[in-house]
Amino acid sequence: WRRLWAIAHPHRALLLGATARLALVSAGALVVPKLAGDIVDVALDGGTLAGLLRTVGAMILIFVGIGIAAFLEAWMLGIARARIQRDMRRRFFDHLVHLSPSFYDRRQVGELLSRLISDLGAVEGPLTTQIPLGIGALLRFLGTLAVLGWLHPRLTLVALTVVPPIVALSLFVGRRVERVSTGVRDAIARSTALAQESLTGLRTVQASDAIGPLRRRYRGTVDDVYGVQRRSVFLQAIFAGGATFAGFTAFALVLGYGGALILKLELTPGELMTFLLYTFSIALSVGQLGSLYTAWRNLAGASRRMFEILATASEVA
Repeated sequence: WRRLWAIAHPHRALLLGATARLALVSAGALVVPKLAGDIVDVALDGGTLAGLLRTVGAMILIFVGIGIAAFLEAWMLGIARARIQRDMRRRFFDHLVHLSPSFYDRRQVGELLSRLISDLGAVEGPLTTQIPLGIGALLRFLGTLAVLGWLHPRLTLVALTVVPPIVALSLFVGRRVERVSTGVRDAIARSTALAQESLTGLRTVQASDAIGPLRRRYRGTVDDVYGVQRRSVFLQAIFAGGATFAGFTAFALVLGYGGALILKLELTPGELMTFLLYTFSIALSVGQLGSLYTAWRNLAGASRRMFEILATASEVA
């Protein structure tokens, strides 16, 4: 992680600025469910049209601010992503061209190209996207939790039923994702190495009538990539399905308990709507934090292959 931080450190101003704007988006999103609940209560309690329009106007103003902050966040993250990718490719290539010829006697050029293209892309994505989004999700989760605890502590406990299953699922999936991620990168590297080697010596392959065996070998490597990717997709689908089920279950529990409170006149319909929206916010935030954990494990698998090459010293100074 120290090595990854060293890569991102020169671009910390862009990354921190984008994260700050992401925090503004999260803060603005916290206000919306409360205003939506107020609109429902105003409509049901016979409020005036002027009061309703004021609340809607306030929501639109918040949305304008959220839109501007989201634009700046996406722009800054995109610039940071491009710069980090540029710097990483420069560093990786500079290191490769200074390694001894004996290194290339042991390694296939196609495999190195795969690491230059595929692995570097897998590293810069989490650094510039997943981590800032995870920070925003954490801020939104904590803010939503504070608002819910202030509004109604008992309903908050019901809404939090989504947290334990998603955390357990993230830990279960994340540990396996790192191993599968390394397998995917290795399989892609083998396939790329064979393609590069074959196309470089294609005249020899055609002259010796070896196209048939070559095609079968390449199809075998592509099938290996597909097999590992299937396992990766299966793990991601497990997490997506489990997180979705947990989120909607928490929604149903809040809806049921909140309906009972309305019958007891302890809660208004608008307050229940506010709680339902906040419950969705909690489920979304916890799901994003779980995805962040699996992304970090995926990043660990990809970065390990990249740093393995960068740690190789040349035998000839």
